[in-house]
Amino acid sequence: MHPRLDDEHIIRPPPRSDLTPEGVGPSTAPTTVPTGAPSASEKPENAKKFRLASELNQTINPSTIAKKIMDTTIELPMREIFAVAPDVAGYIHEQTRKKRIPLTTPPVGTTAKPTTMEEVSDSVQVSAAMVNSTQYKSFYACPSGRAKVLIDDQIKVEALLDNGSEVIMMPRRVFERLELPIDTEIDWRINGYDTKTSAMLEEAKPLGCCHDVSIDIGGVGVKSQVFVVEYCNADLILGRPWERAVRARYINEDDGSYMVIIKSPDGRRFATFCAVKGEHHRNREFVRHAEEGCVGEDSLKL
Repeated sequence: MHPRLDDEHIIRPPPRSDLTPEGVGPSTAPTTVPTGAPSASEKPENAKKFRLASELNQTINPSTIAKKIMDTTIELPMREIFAVAPDVAGYIHEQTRKKRIPLTTPPVGTTAKPTTMEEVSDSVQVSAAMVNSTQYKSFYACPSGRAKVLIDDQIKVEALLDNGSEVIMMPRRVFERLELPIDTEIDWRINGYDTKTSAMLEEAKPLGCCHDVSIDIGGVGVKSQVFVVEYCNADLILGRPWERAVRARYINEDDGSYMVIIKSPDGRRFATFCAVKGEHHRNREFVRHAEEGCVGEDSLKL
C-alpha cells in the first residue's frame, strides 16, 4: 500500500511535555522565551494609547466652530467644516435636544418664587398694583355670564348662563320665532325663574318641551332639551344640562373678567369666550349711588 503523495507534508504534533521517561518526575525545564519579547501578562510602561483623528481635526477646536454656527450667520471654509463636522453635529444635537425639566407649580393664589433681585422688585410692584385693582374689591353685586347663542341654526339670542338652573328654558316669545315642534304632554313645574310666576303658580308650569334643539356657541353645538315657559326675563337660560354637555369651565381672571371654556361632545372643537368683562356697568361696589344720599332701588337680576 503506497502512502498518499501529500503525507510527506503533514507536520506531526510535538510530544507532550508532561510525558517523561519511566521513573522520572514531571519535567521542570523552564519555558524558553525569546529575548526581547514581553510576556502576555506584562505591559511596557511606555506603551502608547491612540485615538482616531485626522490632521485637520487636531488643528481646529470644535467648540469654537460650533459657537460660530450657533450664534451668527457666518461663512466658513470647507476645510474647517469638514474638520469638525462630527463634533459640531454632536454639539448642536446636545444644545437642541429636548430634556425633561421639572415643573414647580406654586400653590393656588401665590406666584412662583423670584430668583433675582430684579424679579423680586417687579413681583412686589405687580402685587401692589393688583391689590389696588378692582378684582380685589368687595362688590355688592356682579352680573351673571352671558353668551351669544344660535338656536336651531335659525335665530341668534343672548343667553343667560345660569349655574343654578336645573333646566334649559326659553320664553314663548322666542319659541314663536322658531319652527320647532313642541311636546305638550308633560307634567312639570318650574319655580324661581321669574317674579311673575312666583305669584301665579299655575303659570309656572311649562307650555311644553322641545326635544333635541341645537344650541351653538362659537361653533360648539350640542343637542339639548329646552322647556318653553310663558314668562322669562332672558331670551334663553342655559342651565346645568347644557353645562354638562359642553363640559363648561368657568374662570374668574385677575382682571375681573369671567371666561368660559367649552368643547364639543367628541372633543374636536373648543371655544373660549368672555361671559362678563372685568369693568362691567352692573358691578356694584357701593350700596347706594353718590348722588342719592339714601338707599336706591336698583333692579338686580336674580
